[in-house]
Amino acid sequence: MDQSPDTRIQKSPGVCGGKPCIAGTRIRVWDVEDWMRSEGGSVGDFLDAFPGVLAEDVQAALEYCSSHRAEVERYRIEEEKVAETYRASTSSIPPALIADGRD
Repeated sequence: MDQSPDTRIQKSPGVCGGKPCIAGTRIRVWDVEDWMRSEGGSVGDFLDAFPGVLAEDVQAALEYCSSHRAEVERYRIEEEKVAETYRASTSSIPPALIADGRD
């Protein structure tokens, strides 16, 4: 297990594929950042939505995203590729038709 110096963010091989998460959770650091953007919420709103997470955890996740931008973006790209592969393999509509906007 690899932990950041403040121990609020950790990478554990068996948790979310070893991606950086809030310690003791499966909340990846970029999930915090994405939630804050999409919900337009405050730290308090995040804490209401995710009981057990502390304000310091949220701040540590946001700081990690900021200071490890290239790493976080690489994980996002990897995740999107996996999602695209999954969607293509489970869709009943041929991918070429989806790309063209026809069904």
